[in-house]
Amino acid sequence: MALKNETNRTGSGRRTTRKKAGAAKKAPSKATKKKAATKKKATKKKAATKKKSATKKKAATKKKAATKKKAATKKKAATKKKSVAEKATRTKSAAKKKAATQKKSSTKKKASTKKKATAKKKASTKKSTVTNSSRKKATKKKATETKAAKKKATKKKATQTKVAQRRKAAKDDAALAAGASVGAPAALREGEPAPDFNLPADDGSTVRLSDLRGKNLVIYFYPKDNTPGCTVEACGFRDHYPEIEAKDAVVLGVSRDSVRSHQGFKEKQSLPFPLLSDPEAEMIQAYGSWGEKKFMGRTSVGILRTTVIVDKDGIVRKVFPKVSPKTHADEVLQALDELS
Repeated sequence: MALKNETNRTGSGRRTTRKKAGAAKKAPSKATKKKAATKKKATKKKAATKKKSATKKKAATKKKAATKKKAATKKKAATKKKSVAEKATRTKSAAKKKAATQKKSSTKKKASTKKKATAKKKASTKKSTVTNSSRKKATKKKATETKAAKKKATKKKATQTKVAQRRKAAKDDAALAAGASVGAPAALREGEPAPDFNLPADDGSTVRLSDLRGKNLVIYFYPKDNTPGCTVEACGFRDHYPEIEAKDAVVLGVSRDSVRSHQGFKEKQSLPFPLLSDPEAEMIQAYGSWGEKKFMGRTSVGILRTTVIVDKDGIVRKVFPKVSPKTHADEVLQALDELS
């Protein structure tokens, strides 16, 4: 009985304990509440942080995937563009190569055609040339023969003319020596009027005594152009010509040479004065410059080296019958000084 009571008590005690525990559960303490609230808050915060981290990670993964996709797209586009460009380059190169090949082929064909045409033309020309060559050769031969015959005839005529001129000159010389047909030589005297003359000059003009009035004249007669003595004499007058001009005088050279001969002589020696041609020796004889002379032991008849000075009024003032070519220009200058 005592034991049963104890159990009851114990049982009663358990019931009491359970009852107390239920009472405690139903009404937790303030600290417990606070602790539970803090724990709950921490859990909630942890969950939020976890959620936020997951969201951030998801966004980063998404962004990374998008970037990767964009890069892949860009790379794909670049690869495609490169492929298109390479294809275009290949196409262009192929077209260019094809065009070059066609052009080369066309040029080659054209050259071949041209070469063929040239060869054909050349063959035709050669054939024609052979025919024309024979004709040309015959014509040339005929022309050469005609030219040779003409040249021979001209030469013969020139020789005959030259011989005739020589014969005439010899005849005139003989006549002049004898004082015959061309007129007898006259001794020119100082103080008398100078004989008039009308002769062609080297420049093609005609020189007359009457046209030279108002000037002092130095008229020198010489045997022949381009001979040593005559060249020295002419050059002496040339070198002193400025001084002669200063004395208001004009120099005239006279010989039997032709105008053409005078032109060559004047040009060669740069003579500043006229040369008169007197082939018939009319003026030469009138001025007493024709006669017998000796040279190297031989006697002949011809022009005597003489100089005559005529004043402004046409009067003979000085006659030099025998002249030394080297010093004659100085003698003339002295005579002109005396004249002035």
